[in-house]
Amino acid sequence: MLRRELALVLRARVTWLQAALSSVLIGHGFVLAVDLYTAGSQSAATGTLMAREFDPLLGIVRPTLGGLYLALSLFGPLAGARALAIEKDRHTLHTLVLQSGSVTRVLLRKWTAALAGAGLPIGGVAALLLLWRGVGGHLAAGETVVAIVGYVLYAAFVTAVGLAAGAFAHSFAQAATAALIAIAATFAIDAAEGFSALAWMGGAAAWSPTSYLHVFENGTFALSSFGWLLGATGGALVLAGVGTRFDLHGARRWLAAAAAVVAAIALCVIGRSVSRAWDVSETHRHSLPPAAARIPNLKVVSGPGGAQPS
Repeated sequence: MLRRELALVLRARVTWLQAALSSVLIGHGFVLAVDLYTAGSQSAATGTLMAREFDPLLGIVRPTLGGLYLALSLFGPLAGARALAIEKDRHTLHTLVLQSGSVTRVLLRKWTAALAGAGLPIGGVAALLLLWRGVGGHLAAGETVVAIVGYVLYAAFVTAVGLAAGAFAHSFAQAATAALIAIAATFAIDAAEGFSALAWMGGAAAWSPTSYLHVFENGTFALSSFGWLLGATGGALVLAGVGTRFDLHGARRWLAAAAAVVAAIALCVIGRSVSRAWDVSETHRHSLPPAAARIPNLKVVSGPGGAQPS
C-alpha cells in the first residue's frame, strides 16, 4: 500500500514541477549567498576579528535554507492536500479505508508519501552544500545537520496541515485554499514583529513555526522547538484523522474536530515546555564562555547595559 502512495506522488508530473520550481528558489539563494560570502571573505582575510566572525552557517547555509522555507511553505501544503483530495475526486477514499481496515494506517501512508514528495527540495539543499564543501568551502557538520533537521520537521508540519485540509474539503481546490490560508496565517503572525500596527498579535508569536525554526538555524538543538513542531504535526494528523472518518456526521463530526484542535494545542504546549537544549554551533556562540560556565549557580540578569552575570 505504501508503494502505491509513493507511486501516486512520485510519478505525478506536478510533484516534479514543484521540485523544479523549488530548485530555482533554492539555487537563487545559494548563488547569491556564495557571491556575497566570497566578496566579503576577501575583506575578512585582512582582519583577524572579522575572519573569526565570518560564519558559513549565517553566510551560506541560512540564505540557502531561506529559499527552501519559501518552497516548503508554498508547495508542502499542496502536496499534503493532494494526497487525500485526489482520492475524494476519484471517489475512492472510503474504499481505500475499508480495504486498509484503519484510518490511521491510510493517513500515515498518505502523509509519508506526501512528505517524500514535498521533501525532494531538501535533497537539493544537501547537494548544494556538499558542492560548496567539495570546492573547498567550510561547513561545520553539526550545526548544518541541525539546521536541515529543523526543515525536515517543518516539511512534516506543512504536509500534515495540508492533509488535515484535504480531510475536511470536498475537492482539491478547497483543500489547497484552506491549507495555504493556514500557512499564510503564520506569515501574519511573523509580520507582527516588524509592524507596530500588528503589535496586538505579538503574543501569538509562540504559535508560529518560524520562531522555532530560527533556533535550529542558529545551530541549537532545543527540545522545546523539536517538541512544538512534533506536537503541531501530531495535532494536524489527529485532525486529519477526524476528517477522514466517514462514520462521523453532523454535530459529532464538529465536536470531534474541536476535540482534535484542543489536543493539538495541548501537544504544542507540552512540547515547548521542555527546556533542555544543546549548542552545536561551531563556535558555541549561544553558550557562556567556558570559565563562566564553570561558576556554580551563575545567573544572568538584565540590566541597563544588557544581560550581565550576577
